Amino acid sequence: MVTNSTSVPKLHPRIKIRFQGGIARYYGEFRDYAPEGGGREALRMEGHVHATTDPDIANILCAQRLVELEERRARRVGLRIRTLEELKPAALAYVKYKRQHGRKGKPITPRHLDQVADRLEVAIEFLGEDTPLISITVEDVAEFCAHLTEERGVSSVTARKFLNDLSGLYSNRIMFTSVSGITSNPVANWADKPSGLSTDPGEWLENDEAADLLEAARLVTEIATKREKVDSQDPVAHMAHALLATLLYTGGRKEEVFSLPVRNIDFRNDEIHIAGTKTPWSDRYVPLWPALKAILLPYVASLPRSSKYLFPSHQDASKPLLAARKTLKRCVELAELRINVTPLTCRHTYCSTRLQTTKSGAPIALLDVAREMGHNDTDMIQRVYGHVMRNPRRSDTIEYLSTRSLPK
Repeated sequence: MVTNSTSVPKLHPRIKIRFQGGIARYYGEFRDYAPEGGGREALRMEGHVHATTDPDIANILCAQRLVELEERRARRVGLRIRTLEELKPAALAYVKYKRQHGRKGKPITPRHLDQVADRLEVAIEFLGEDTPLISITVEDVAEFCAHLTEERGVSSVTARKFLNDLSGLYSNRIMFTSVSGITSNPVANWADKPSGLSTDPGEWLENDEAADLLEAARLVTEIATKREKVDSQDPVAHMAHALLATLLYTGGRKEEVFSLPVRNIDFRNDEIHIAGTKTPWSDRYVPLWPALKAILLPYVASLPRSSKYLFPSHQDASKPLLAARKTLKRCVELAELRINVTPLTCRHTYCSTRLQTTKSGAPIALLDVAREMGHNDTDMIQRVYGHVMRNPRRSDTIEYLSTRSLPK
């Protein structure tokens, strides 16, 4: 009997385990290859009667059987096995695989799947949809990363998400090497790729600092809307006020806020539906605070009726916003703040401010705040997001107030 699951190597997704007499034996799931003779089969070595009990051998036998079935299929339909699989078809196959099999055997949300597809679409646009996977080099991947950070303005942390999706595509196609011809992953081979770890130390803004930042964003938006054309150096400036207000008044994760659909803003019932992407419980409803409502009402009215997203991409209005680093930096400089503000800073700020609010005259419950943040318990609130503020204001609503005026 297997007593230590951590010692078992990662199994091919087609491998299933059956316990027979207390012994784990490995079987392959090939029923989708039924016309080629595939089925639910015991993975056994030649000359053996029973399925193998060795996971390493099971992986080898599974891969060999898959190659055999793929070759049979290619001969049956009269097709040549493709050795130069192109980027776009490979991306479509990868997204389809993730939809069917999830991540590490666990289902993923439709929104997360859409984000993976969108990021791969950016890679396809840069690298070329007809480019054979096998021809993409480490240098190509490095150039793609530079394009993301320098031309699209995304952070190195976000750029790493694009690289992770591209790497996942390669890993997937390596599993089906008889079809793709891929045996190497250029993303994994790039030793100097950016870290996926955020350098944000988990800082937050005091109430008056958040108010100064919002006022700076309002001024940036006011200046941008007076222009006849979109500022090519800061194409997100016209939405700076609404964007920062939504980040500060919802505590949403960057991806959640940037891809927030207009229809999820319920002005009648004063709530916002955040369709979370990170965990099953991150799908939630948060209050539409009066201060945020006052900002979003005219902003939403100014959007085209066909607009799907609250913050559409300036490059393609049918897609959500990807980055706003330049806009955030501009607002921070105008507000003369002490720290570099990111969407995560706004998330910390919301949580710390929300903890000062009351509900029916009593302090808000930690679990209520945790649920608004997209967590199923209070652990992250206590360990990470909750901070003691200098001048806490007890109130039944969130509002960021300042006493100073910013220079225009």
